[in-house]
Amino acid sequence: MSQIVAEAQAFHRYPRNRPFWTPAAIGTLLTLLDSSDLDGLSPQAYHVAELRRLSQITLADPRQDRRAMDVALSVAFVRFAADLARGADTGVTYVDPAARPRPVRPTILLLRASESGSVQRYIETLAWMNPIYGQLRKDLAQTVDPARARLLKLNLRRARVLPRGPARYVLVNIPSARLEVREGDHVLTSMKVIVGLTHTQTPVMAGMMRYAIRNPSWHIPTDITREKVAPRVLKEGAAYLRNKNYEVLSDFAADAKVLDPAAIDWTAVVQGKREAYVRQKPGPTSGLGKIVFKFPNEMGIYLHDTPGRALFQRDDRLASAGCVRLEDADGLARLVLGRPLDPNVTETDKYMPLPQPVPVYLTYLTAFPISGQIVAQKDIYGKDELATPRIGALAS
Repeated sequence: MSQIVAEAQAFHRYPRNRPFWTPAAIGTLLTLLDSSDLDGLSPQAYHVAELRRLSQITLADPRQDRRAMDVALSVAFVRFAADLARGADTGVTYVDPAARPRPVRPTILLLRASESGSVQRYIETLAWMNPIYGQLRKDLAQTVDPARARLLKLNLRRARVLPRGPARYVLVNIPSARLEVREGDHVLTSMKVIVGLTHTQTPVMAGMMRYAIRNPSWHIPTDITREKVAPRVLKEGAAYLRNKNYEVLSDFAADAKVLDPAAIDWTAVVQGKREAYVRQKPGPTSGLGKIVFKFPNEMGIYLHDTPGRALFQRDDRLASAGCVRLEDADGLARLVLGRPLDPNVTETDKYMPLPQPVPVYLTYLTAFPISGQIVAQKDIYGKDELATPRIGALAS
């Protein structure tokens, strides 16, 4: 708190050509603080009544020194902004520290508000937050339906951890099975995706996409091999492996040896008594398609192309083992690699570093903005029913 006060005092130390806190900006801030219970915060924590009284006394006499009022308002503004930007515990797994929300810096916040052209508008739109948060909150402030209010509050918690600022990032909303590439409040592209089944859910996580692999091999997860591959081998023999362009490996190490499928006890694999390591070689039928986008994580989750196009025509697009299959891998490549994919590349497992890392957020919003409207999404994994948000204690 002392740091916030010190930076607010330094910010308002010298006179300005025009006041930072105009009557309109003051009114907007006080209205926002008064309604901070919508954000799960406490209006009492920001001393709204005292701020209103101080503002009225100061503005009533043009001869009054404004600095005490300016500092008090700025301290309350920064405290609210910092509380709002502090991520709630919503079960997000951060697989890269760079993807974590950063704390609000008081001087930077005040400078950005001052340089925005309208402090009132900056505060009114919650411009320091992700735009999705502002849209959800506006809808919540207008709703009178208790069930919708609960839905919006629940999703406000989830939206608090979304990235802030103008930098480009990838957002996958799991319930709507859609991917967007965003820069601030601009959606650069949007596409359908395939997400995990209810028993192989796509996790809520955040990481940094750092590279792609062209014409990738697919190291099939051992649980998928046990559940899907091994039963087919028992039924159809080694011909099934040849038809799918599969090969059996000693392990998934870089120096793994290719094994004779006949040397594997496939019945034991089905029974879970041993593991089999199967790799699908690159090609037109590869489950990973022509490119995979990696944001390194121990869960083995990534975004990838797919030859199976029919699933994108379904409204219910739950079909993967947890990874995200892309409707338009070429479009994503153009935006994160900075160039279209060369159709003549035949090199397999070609490593392609991104010019700069791109944050990737796999989120779970069951209230999501579509064409300017907040639209309820199906709670495909039942997370809304399981959630017990501590409304009123989100700033803790």
